[in-house]
Order: sequence, then C-alpha cells, then structure tokens
Amino acid sequence: MQTIGSDGDKRKVLSTVLALLGDDRDTLIEILHAAETIGSDGDKRTCSWRQRVRTWARTRPQRAFFSAANTIGSDGDRKAVLKSVLRMSNRSTSLVTAWRSR
Repeated sequence: MQTIGSDGDKRKVLSTVLALLGDDRDTLIEILHAAETIGSDGDKRTCSWRQRVRTWARTRPQRAFFSAANTIGSDGDRKAVLKSVLRMSNRSTSLVTAWRSR
C-alpha cells in the first residue's frame, strides 16, 4: 500500500480486499490502518468499511476503525461514515461506547 500514490487506487484496493476478506480479524485491522494513509476524505468515506460491521464487536477492530475514521478531516464525510456504521449495527451499544471513549 505504501507504494500506491493515488488515494483513489488505495481505496479501490482496500475495498476489494475488504469485499473478499473472511473473518481474519488481524487482516481487517491492517486494512483499517492502511485506510488511515488515504489523504482524500471522499475516498476514505467511500471505502467499503461498512461491509465489515459484523466483525467490529471485537475491541481491536473497533479501535482500528475509529482510528481510521478520525483521520477524515471533513466533518460531513466523517459523519456519513459514522452514521452509516451506526445504522447498519442497529446502534450497537459497544460501537457507541467505543466511539465515545475515543
């Protein structure tokens, strides 16, 4: 990922890997950390994080997700990502608690 210069290309690669990823929690965490290197808030917003909501009940993936989400500078893009996760998780108590504790 470090050799990919384009934020759009990084987003495409990460979204593809996320779509193919099974339940490998460690790989999910690495992907979320890689998402932090995307400079474009729009590309971060459209990355396929929302597809992985079911695995975020575990603490480490939650932290990695919120760490990546917190690198989105645009309030509107960050809000869209966080709201979509809350909608898909049925306002999961653990996700709300993790977000508040960041």
